[in-house]
Amino acid sequence: MFEDNAARRRALGLIKGLAAHVEQCGKTWQRRLEAETNSERRKRERQDVIAVPDLSDGSKTLLRELDGLPSSEKSRPVGELAMTPEGRRALDEAKEVVSAIEKRFGRANPADLAEQLKRAGSGQVVTSSVSAMSRGLPTAAIAPSLPSGWS
Repeated sequence: MFEDNAARRRALGLIKGLAAHVEQCGKTWQRRLEAETNSERRKRERQDVIAVPDLSDGSKTLLRELDGLPSSEKSRPVGELAMTPEGRRALDEAKEVVSAIEKRFGRANPADLAEQLKRAGSGQVVTSSVSAMSRGLPTAAIAPSLPSGWS
């Protein structure tokens, strides 16, 4: 069984080939994992630059009054707000905040997933945040939300 015959030499040769193949597979897997990790990190860094504008004090006061109402009763006060300049400004500021948050975290509607992926791939997320910052809008800092163990 432990003789130095042709079958043993052939088996040793096959083992060396198999070991080299397993080693190469491991290296390939490590490269792919590193590439995917770097891709995810770049994606998160790109999302972290989205500026979220803050509401003005007057807008906060007006919108806080709406916050206490049930959703079925909000249509009339929102219509009244839209008729005043201060109310229109508050509603416009709220729309800008919602838009920035949706760009930062995505929409809650799964039906929009294809559009979100297309928009995120085109680089529109980064350019819109730069334009918001160039307009001088105050921004609220949003900490990145990474799962534990991710860096």
